[in-house]
Order: sequence, then C-alpha cells, then structure tokens
Amino acid sequence: MIKDNVKWWSISSQLIIDEAIKLWFQIEMVSQEKNLFFVIWNWQKHLFKNIDCSLNSALWFKLTKDKELTYKILWEDFYTPKSIYISKSESYDVKNIWVWYPLVVKPSDTDHWDWVTVNIKDENELQKAIDFAFTFSKKIIVQNFALWFDHRLLVVWDKVSAV
Repeated sequence: MIKDNVKWWSISSQLIIDEAIKLWFQIEMVSQEKNLFFVIWNWQKHLFKNIDCSLNSALWFKLTKDKELTYKILWEDFYTPKSIYISKSESYDVKNIWVWYPLVVKPSDTDHWDWVTVNIKDENELQKAIDFAFTFSKKIIVQNFALWFDHRLLVVWDKVSAV
C-alpha cells in the first residue's frame, strides 16, 4: 500500500496520492526512489513526480535526462529495445550480457546522442563502448541496436518550425 512507502515520497506527492485514493483513482508506481507514479482514472494515465505532472513540460524535461526511467514508462505502450543497465560500481562480464548483436551503449543520464556508441558487433567493441560511456556517467544502458528512422521536430511556441 502507498502509505507503507511514505518514506519514499515528498509531502506533495503523498497529498496527491491521498486525494487520488479518496476519489477512487488508481495509483501505479513507476519508481519509488525517484518519486514517480501514475494516477489513473477512466483509462487515462497521468504521470506525476511531486507536483510536476504529465500536463506540464517540467516533468518531461526532467525525464529527458533519465533514459532508464523513460524506457520504463514507454515499455508498456511502445516498442523499446531490450535493455540492461549497468552501474559503474557493479562488476560485469561482457560475455554474460544477454542481448544480441549489434548493440548500442549509452550513458543513462545524457540527452540527444551524446556519448552514444552504435552498431557494436563484438565483445571487444562492446568493452570499449562501455569504458567510453562510463567516462561520462555512473550508469549506462546496453541495448539491442535497431535501425530506425530518427525524426526530429522543432516546435517553437505552438507551431512546428522544422522537421
């Protein structure tokens, strides 16, 4: 129950959860340690982190800096590549990474394509990519590489300015 996990929550999050429960809304935890949860009503899900919610841009800006959390949120509704997360403090062996080649290695807390290595084809390239990513982050993501078209949109105020 949510009340049992109150040590994880900010006061504002706990108040939102308490009110949502009084109104018979459902609560779905995304990440206790990152204070992130969905409030669900009438098949609509709204993501909350403290008072930031999916109805304002502050929360989405914060999520752009946390790839692991982004994949966790998207996993349910969208295709996301098979991923593993490795902390710098953990020991690992590239031979035991269970994803198949080609791979992508990226820091978990950067945005855009900063410090990402793609199309990794063997264990030697994988080890180099992991070492490289760890120079920029304490936690990295290793994923299956899927060749997709990358679409970028530039929105200024309420208008799409470029694609």
